[in-house]
Amino acid sequence: MPSAAIVDAAVVTRGLTKRYRGMSAPALRDVSLSVASGEVVGLLGANGAGKTTLLRILSGLLRPTEGTATVAGLDSVREATAVHAVVGALFGGAVGLYERLSARENIRYFASLNGVSRAEIPQRIEEMVALFGMQAFADRMVAGFSSGMKQRTALARAMVHRPRVLVLDEPTTGLDIAAALVVQEFVLRCRSEGRSVLISSHNTGELERVCSRVVVILDGCIVCEARPGVDIARGELRELYLRISGEGV
Repeated sequence: MPSAAIVDAAVVTRGLTKRYRGMSAPALRDVSLSVASGEVVGLLGANGAGKTTLLRILSGLLRPTEGTATVAGLDSVREATAVHAVVGALFGGAVGLYERLSARENIRYFASLNGVSRAEIPQRIEEMVALFGMQAFADRMVAGFSSGMKQRTALARAMVHRPRVLVLDEPTTGLDIAAALVVQEFVLRCRSEGRSVLISSHNTGELERVCSRVVVILDGCIVCEARPGVDIARGELRELYLRISGEGV
């Protein structure tokens, strides 16, 4: 079952439920979860389990039907605009990039959108270009990018305002091994810097590598959580999930 509230929690949800019109069952059911500062929490579940819905609520992009969510002490509904300033979000890979702009221009636009001062923007852009190794393509139009180049640009866009909390929805899906490793190293760096990260993935090996805790979501409910290397040995997360979900039967 979900753990008790964590001291110094950056994210706290209490009784989150989300019902979509026309759906017989809720997408989320009474989800309570706490994420500490500097903690990386993985969300593991099948498509339609409720992972993306949860992450969108925490990003201030979706209103819950019931329950509450706070991010860095801010209410995700009443203070949604302020939540956007402390959250870096990446949904569905590189969705949201403007393909007729260069990588650098995309980052500049989102820096401005998220409140970075005009004087700071050039330095922030250079930091992101260096962090994600984008020097060779930063001034090229996004339309001609590979999936890995788009993903690096999307991560830079999500990080340029130095958010306290990152929500990453299947950020390595469709990437080659080298590009996926860039994303994983980035998550580990965020963890070392004290940022909180929620990351959904179907790759159990990836979650075992980067997460301090993994939460299993089934039919909109949290049914189990485990700490890789503590509660489960390396390689056991997949078996745990298959056993709980019944997919391995």
